[in-house]
Amino acid sequence: MDRLGVGQELVDLGITWKTGKVFFGSLALGLALAAASILLHQDDAFAARLPVTILCCALAAFLFWTHRSNLQKHFATANGSAKR
Repeated sequence: MDRLGVGQELVDLGITWKTGKVFFGSLALGLALAAASILLHQDDAFAARLPVTILCCALAAFLFWTHRSNLQKHFATANGSAKR
């Protein structure tokens, strides 16, 4: 496993451990993948590697779309407990 894979797993585990919600770890991992695809190849991210950048960003967006019900439940609970 390379450094990028280890870093992304640490992000996933850290967010999941801190929040207690597995889906937050998944969302963080998707965002980390998209950010890494751009930041590790800044010169080519929007040129020669554009298809990879688009794929990684689309994957991050797909993760948010598939977890939208979890996000709605989380924020509804958070808003409900904040009002009490």
